[in-house]
Amino acid sequence: MNSYIEKKQTLREKKEALNKLLFSTSFRVSVGIFVLIFGVLYILKTTSVSTKGYMISDLEKQVATLEYENRKMDVEVAKLKSMQSLQDRIASTDLVVVANVDYLNILDGSVAVR
Repeated sequence: MNSYIEKKQTLREKKEALNKLLFSTSFRVSVGIFVLIFGVLYILKTTSVSTKGYMISDLEKQVATLEYENRKMDVEVAKLKSMQSLQDRIASTDLVVVANVDYLNILDGSVAVR
């Protein structure tokens, strides 16, 4: 029964209450602070992302340089392993070519007897 006795708020009163809230100083100040805080956070995040982008770019350049040096070293290793290089290095030593090779023939396949 109390619900019928209470005065209902009219549409005009609701609109006036909303206008009063929207044009109040405290509401405008809080919205301004909200926009300011999120603006600063946006700028900080954008700066952070761009700085990390430059760091990634520098690291990618270092990776490319190291890969190039690695390929150069692979070529150098291949040159040193080539037959011509090995023969040249062997010729520079004072080793003698063996003519007759004698091999040891083991007749029995066992290593130790119990």
